Amino acid sequence: ELGRMNESHLKRLLRDFLPPKIGIGTGFIVCAGENVDITQSPQCDIILYDALNNIPFYASDSWSIFPIEMVYGVIEVKTNLNKSDLEDSFKKCTKIRTMSGNNDRPNKHYLRQASSDRKTSSFFSYSVHVPPRFFIFSYNGPTKDTLLSNFKEITKEVDSAHVHGLCVLNKDESGLYTRHEPFQVADTRCHNITSKGLKLFLNNLPLQLESMIPAIPSPHDEFKVSIG
Repeated sequence: ELGRMNESHLKRLLRDFLPPKIGIGTGFIVCAGENVDITQSPQCDIILYDALNNIPFYASDSWSIFPIEMVYGVIEVKTNLNKSDLEDSFKKCTKIRTMSGNNDRPNKHYLRQASSDRKTSSFFSYSVHVPPRFFIFSYNGPTKDTLLSNFKEITKEVDSAHVHGLCVLNKDESGLYTRHEPFQVADTRCHNITSKGLKLFLNNLPLQLESMIPAIPSPHDEFKVSIG
């Protein structure tokens, strides 16, 4: 119950820092599975999703099922982040990234309106493979040196994961913060541990999620439907 309470507190805090277009929920992510073997994620503590253009496949008071196309980000919430919990979070991140496909076989599919007149509308479809942003938030955890050591070690072991932000609260430095640098390899991807972690986490979260909104490519596979 302590874990659920911590998730609830973080959700209420995030609501004050995120625009209404980003919904805050919990549950599972699913995909069509055309190009990957994994079609459903493990249960995710917090799912940040497009609340304007889509709705979950299923929604209840306690959890929902989200198509991966509408998911902007995932936050794993920990009461006390030990090494085992950190490794489990990395593995969950890897599964979600796998569901998105890759550059050759993208597994996120969209339909957009290209143009319309009074009688018909033109639509086009396209696919992308950009995975949801992944974050870890803990109310307590190891010291600065231990956290960096664990983060680097697990990064080498689970190198397909990419953490866009990790915040561990503490009483002395307003929280610790780190993340993976893009387009780097091995443990050189690991950003140095910095203080003021809560501030950095809340400031960077909206920017990371905004980058998930896909640029609409030039229309292709266009077709028209009657709206009369």
